[in-house]
Amino acid sequence: TSAPAETKPTLAWQAQCLKDMATNIDSEITSLEAGLPVEDVEWEVSAELGDGAAIVKIIPRRIPSIRGGGGEYRFSCQDKTFELVQSYR
Repeated sequence: TSAPAETKPTLAWQAQCLKDMATNIDSEITSLEAGLPVEDVEWEVSAELGDGAAIVKIIPRRIPSIRGGGGEYRFSCQDKTFELVQSYR
């Protein structure tokens, strides 16, 4: 069976939003790494989509933990804005 007609546009919207958001996330990680005193930081990135926007969390994974870098961001799928909501610094 195929998905209901109203589901397909939603999936296409989500796929496009994730694609648009990926460029912003890559740029933000590059910017964060430039300000850190260490190299080779691995980042944990998660995103929740809903209501035309995504909440994105970018967290440095390092032991011992490092200060500076990462946070919670909001990405608007409509106007493609990517803004810091809460810093983890």
